[in-house]
Amino acid sequence: MKKILCILLIVAFAFTGTAQTQDKPRITKEEQQHNIVVINSVVINGVEWATCNIGKRGKFVSKPYHSGKHYIWEDAKSACPAGWRLPTKNEIESLLDVPNRWTKMNGVNGREFGTPPNTIFIPAAGYRNGRNGTLTGSGGAYWSSTAGGTGGAYILSFDYNHSKRGNSSRRYSFSVRAVAEK
Repeated sequence: MKKILCILLIVAFAFTGTAQTQDKPRITKEEQQHNIVVINSVVINGVEWATCNIGKRGKFVSKPYHSGKHYIWEDAKSACPAGWRLPTKNEIESLLDVPNRWTKMNGVNGREFGTPPNTIFIPAAGYRNGRNGTLTGSGGAYWSSTAGGTGGAYILSFDYNHSKRGNSSRRYSFSVRAVAEK
């Protein structure tokens, strides 16, 4: 009897520990119907961030360290799957308010944002030049949904030394990291 009670307590403790994680899948009706791979999310500063970048329009890449596709701003605004969208300037700023550090995941450089267990890895995917489409840079640049100035939009940018919110021409092609629609 004592062995059974002990085993039940261990199982209950393990289940409770697992249930407290913030890393949970978001499944849409379409994903359920078509057996599509589900992406996890992490809540950081009240914002629910996807744990992977956007690849092809409407689809996440399969691993957090995969760069995904680079989009010009107009295309980035409609690249996210149903239930997801580009973060706002304020949501990017809230991500910058948490600890972040340059690191590697599976040999890919990037920055990790958040405090364990609520962290996301964002790969340093570079960007594509608006004039000739050449992949450039050793850091990362990610679109927000917030326009800024004539022909510009706000971005999250980072490299080995720092991370910041910036403003860039909408003609450049940057990566997309989605947040959940509210």
